[in-house]
Amino acid sequence: MHLVIDVKSIGMKVYSKTIYVLHLTLTIDYGIETAEQFEDAYQGSYLDGQEFCQVMVADLGYLDQSNLPGFITNHINWDDMWECELRHDYFILDGKRPVDKRFFSKYF
Repeated sequence: MHLVIDVKSIGMKVYSKTIYVLHLTLTIDYGIETAEQFEDAYQGSYLDGQEFCQVMVADLGYLDQSNLPGFITNHINWDDMWECELRHDYFILDGKRPVDKRFFSKYF
């Protein structure tokens, strides 16, 4: 099976050899078989789980809605949030550079 994905449409910049390996890994290990599944699963590229959690919570507006003051939000342990809560719902594939981690939902 050959999976063709327009990586520019989802913000990924990769070379053809890397994209082939990525396709193979996703198809075999995670069951992503179509471009639609890939696009549904792909959540973006982040430095680590901590950054992923911070961006996700901000994007969903959870902190805006609660009106929590900075002295509380500054002490949220984003790493624990990733390790204890969210890592079970997402998987990470390493990008070309060590700081380039690609996050995917397990529910696509």
